[in-house]
Amino acid sequence: MGADATSNFPAISDSGRYVAFTTQATNLGGPIDAGASQNVYVYDAEDEQTSLVSRESGGGPGGDDASRVPDISGSGRFVAFATEATNLGGPVYTGGVPDPTSIYRFDLLGP
Repeated sequence: MGADATSNFPAISDSGRYVAFTTQATNLGGPIDAGASQNVYVYDAEDEQTSLVSRESGGGPGGDDASRVPDISGSGRFVAFATEATNLGGPVYTGGVPDPTSIYRFDLLGP
């Protein structure tokens, strides 16, 4: 079964094994948050697995707001993405409102 929404902004590792992308799909797995209109995933073509990346490292919850424009390292280990989520850990702007866009790096091998 395929995704229930379109995917965009693909980024491919040097070997072609890993593809990072954004989507509004809700059926690709991971603990997505209903408030996130868009999430970042990585597809592993060798293992045929799709993993949610726009989430707190160490298996935490999915982002509570949109994440987009992923980029993947040549080895496929790291994925960087922009997000408006405020629950992914790390510093958050404290001037009364969350920083509208933060950049995160996700390590696919874990913390």
